[in-house]
Amino acid sequence: MSFLEVLESLMEKNNIKNLSELSKKSNIPYTTFKNFYTRGINNVGISTLKKIAKFFDVTLDYLVYGDLVVKCSEAEFYLLRNFRNLSEQGKDYILQTMDLAKDKYKKESSNAILEDFG
Repeated sequence: MSFLEVLESLMEKNNIKNLSELSKKSNIPYTTFKNFYTRGINNVGISTLKKIAKFFDVTLDYLVYGDLVVKCSEAEFYLLRNFRNLSEQGKDYILQTMDLAKDKYKKESSNAILEDFG
C-alpha cells in the first residue's frame, strides 16, 4: 500500500471524513495533509510522520510502507525469539498450551490491531 492509501485507510477506520477533520483532531496543519496529494511525500519530515503515526497509534513502518508491525514488550519479544528456535514439535506444544491458557487467563483487550488476528 502507498502512504496515501494507508492514510485514507486509517482515516476510514477512525471515522474521519476528510482532511479538514483529520487536521483538527491531530493538530497537524491542513496544508500538510493537502500537500501530500499535490506535492507528494518525498520531502516529508520525520517529525511530521511521527506525529501522524502517534495520532493513529501505528508504527512508522505501517504508516509509510503499509507493513503491519506489531509493537511488543520485552517479554513478548523473548517469547517470539524463543518460539522461532523451537522444532515443529516444540512449536505445536507451545501453541496447544497457549490455546489452553488463553481461555482461562484471557484479559479484555482494547488493541484493535491484535484483535484482527483472532
